[in-house]
Amino acid sequence: MIAEVEPNGPAARAELKAGYLLAGIDGQPTPNLLSAASVLTGKKKGDRAELTITVRQQRGAFASLNQGNVSVRIR
Repeated sequence: MIAEVEPNGPAARAELKAGYLLAGIDGQPTPNLLSAASVLTGKKKGDRAELTITVRQQRGAFASLNQGNVSVRIR
């Protein structure tokens, strides 16, 4: 779960928001923080990461989960 997005950072520019779920990085599932860190460990500054994001949307009594990908540059 994304807890915070740094203003003007790569995640903010990709329109990520607190509360979104990080479901994967570069096609690899990230069920916990350690798995996300493991995928990012091999990245260098300037590399790109393809994030799979899941967003819960509520419309009245109905909720849906939408998933998409966004690419961000590692800082």
